Amino acid sequence: MDDRIVIALVVAVVIAAHWWLYKWVRSKIDEGMKATSIRPFDQGDEAAVLRLNDAEVEWTSPMDSERLADLMAVSAYFRVACIGDEVVAFLLGMHQKCGYENDNIQWFENKIADFFYVDRVVVDARFAGKGLGRAIYTDAFSLARARGATHAVCEYTCEPLNVASKHFHDRMGFSEMGQRKLAHSGKMVSMQCLVLEDFS
Repeated sequence: MDDRIVIALVVAVVIAAHWWLYKWVRSKIDEGMKATSIRPFDQGDEAAVLRLNDAEVEWTSPMDSERLADLMAVSAYFRVACIGDEVVAFLLGMHQKCGYENDNIQWFENKIADFFYVDRVVVDARFAGKGLGRAIYTDAFSLARARGATHAVCEYTCEPLNVASKHFHDRMGFSEMGQRKLAHSGKMVSMQCLVLEDFS
């Protein structure tokens, strides 16, 4: 058999093997995603939540056990998303006038009444783009609306730009109200707002 034909056959077999391996891995991931659940945080989740936050600390802010306890004390929503028993995402948010001393909340309070503030949302990078962010936002916004909030607000870093967060919040329907420089880090953040009535 001509060497070129042999080489072509080997290449075809390798490509086919890689394709079927890719399809198999994706099918296993998809099977796992079907087992996704969203539930309230419990103390046994602390290590996983802190680990998730640390992985994205460039875009969030440092959080240890003490800081987490402080945020929980003023939070109106703190739930985790799990695949099976593994915590792979979380969202921590507050209602307006919750007593949280935060410059970003105060900025929004000067402009909007009755809002739900997303302090931080983190999704495990392994599951980015799988709908976990939308799922946990949808759950949070449903509760926020039930408690009388008319808007959801948050901020993300725009200098340097957090590209993934920008694209996600654009798709969710958020719009920019302004920008501000954070006193503690010097970063510029984009102040984002969503009308909950328009969210579906």
